[in-house]
Amino acid sequence: MRFERIGLPLATAMCTGMLFFGGCRTNIAELPITDRDREIYSNPYAKEYKRGENSKAIKLAIIPQAAESSDKNLKTLTANFGDGLETAFSNLSDFQVVSRSELGAILADKELASLSGNEPPELKIKNVNYLLIYKINSYNFESFNVLGSDKPNFRAYIKIKVTLVDTIENQKEFTKTIIGQSQDSAPSGNIGLLNQAVENAVKDFVTQFAVEYAPPAIVQQTKGSGQVALLNLGKDFGLMKEMKIEFFEIKIKDGKKMAIPFGYGKVIEIAEDTAWVEVDNFEKAGVRENNFARVRKDQSKSFLEKLGEKVE
Repeated sequence: MRFERIGLPLATAMCTGMLFFGGCRTNIAELPITDRDREIYSNPYAKEYKRGENSKAIKLAIIPQAAESSDKNLKTLTANFGDGLETAFSNLSDFQVVSRSELGAILADKELASLSGNEPPELKIKNVNYLLIYKINSYNFESFNVLGSDKPNFRAYIKIKVTLVDTIENQKEFTKTIIGQSQDSAPSGNIGLLNQAVENAVKDFVTQFAVEYAPPAIVQQTKGSGQVALLNLGKDFGLMKEMKIEFFEIKIKDGKKMAIPFGYGKVIEIAEDTAWVEVDNFEKAGVRENNFARVRKDQSKSFLEKLGEKVE
């Protein structure tokens, strides 16, 4: 929040201090719509990125790459990660999750192993566009010292390999290693911490997926003279609260289209198909209706953001 406009230096100082504690949340409903907010950017490329009303859902199968193990925790975590991915992708408007039972015996474990390799075999699966194959490589608990205590606490970590295979083009789109960390800690390692690590691994993967595959968003409205901007993408394309966003213009250079960022922000409110973004340094950024926006590739948190989480 910026209080200089209304002459409240004391409030400004208080709000700056409260940022460490998650205070001074922006109230979008109370922000006015000014003349500045009524300005519309003339975007010649906006029509190209309007979401298609008749586009067919992409059919995706989420498959665990089984490992021979008697480890009950590993089996539980494998199932939980798969369930989390199914829920996440079921909420994305362009995807329809196909259950493994519908795929038949063609996907034996030995075939899954080769699918996640460098050269996927020739394999056509009826009514499936993509296979998302995952395997938990490891999980563990790490100890750390708590200030004022002579006993350590533990956090859980999990490492998962995820491979996306295009079954139509018979090619591997990517293989990623996802690391999840529990939000809480405890005097000893337990399954609850591991489940938290799994949940965060799912969120991390969906964030990375949104960075690479979510289409450009278009600003529908601004309020507070551009302090916040409403995007036409939301949970349906993997956006989440606190995600970092960049605003950009498309310019032509040497006959090629280039995306030129000019402003940044963070999602502060999220709905199924819309998201409100608070714009950093909004007076200079000048975000307007009809501007493009997209998820930033760098979603790492700053020192102040991490400190705020620890205080909370």
